[in-house]
Amino acid sequence: GTIGDGSMILVNQSTGKINANVAGQSLTVSVSGNSIGTGVNGTNTGLMESTASDPTDGPSALILSGGTINNHSGTIKALNGGVVQLYNGVTVQGGTLTTDSGNGSLIETVSGDRSILLDGLNQGTMNLSGAFSVVNNSTAYLKGTINNTGSITLNGAGNATYLELAGNTTLSGTGTVTLADSAGPQNYIFGQNGSYALTNQQTIQGSGTIGSNSMALNNQGTIDANNADNQLEINTSNGTTNTGTLEATNGGTLVLANDIFNNHNGTIKAVGASTVELSNSVTIQGGMLSTDSNSTIGVLT
Repeated sequence: GTIGDGSMILVNQSTGKINANVAGQSLTVSVSGNSIGTGVNGTNTGLMESTASDPTDGPSALILSGGTINNHSGTIKALNGGVVQLYNGVTVQGGTLTTDSGNGSLIETVSGDRSILLDGLNQGTMNLSGAFSVVNNSTAYLKGTINNTGSITLNGAGNATYLELAGNTTLSGTGTVTLADSAGPQNYIFGQNGSYALTNQQTIQGSGTIGSNSMALNNQGTIDANNADNQLEINTSNGTTNTGTLEATNGGTLVLANDIFNNHNGTIKAVGASTVELSNSVTIQGGMLSTDSNSTIGVLT
């Protein structure tokens, strides 16, 4: 069924629960659009969740569609194989997004939709402690601080799939961001504005492009090109500062292109029969460059 139908202000209080609990069926929460009232027309200090799945009917789906949900002190959750889908311009501000593990539970975007925003700024840090998927041919916008202790996966298999900065963004926590490998990965992390900066404090890994000549990068964590068949490129527009590790492993290729890389106190390395390619007038300043005996760092010719 549907709660709101785009024409209601919703307040789900701390003792409240909204539960999509029928396998194979969906429950849509659609608050009034941002032009109505205060512009924040959903408030969740309780629990919004999807909790069912079976082999015949598939998962239950909680669909958050449109408007802005102030999730400060609230939880949005998928468990028991259920799915939460973010759709149609919905903005989720702060709070916790979480899934259980081992059941296929997922919080995800919707293919063909390029409009949802995870906002870790206006209502404080957003805590992601489960599995979040940017599905093939979709976009998730980010801003503020996203404390990821789970996994964010870009699944761009043949269609452009974006993690796009809508403002300065920090990825903190012990989790991972994976640009998933495929026959033709099209995974991109970049800024809506070239002056926006991504501060990475965790592990970004896989195949695709970071920067797309439209972002500044401050890497305090690890960025790892770890797929042998498809490269990972870092191509920023407003400088890269690396005090962590930029690396190619497992036979992978890391391409550093175009911009100035301030590597003071940082490490750029290739190990495990891997390659770091320096491309297209890139400048590396200071720091450590290292390889093992089976790997190379060199200029792309």
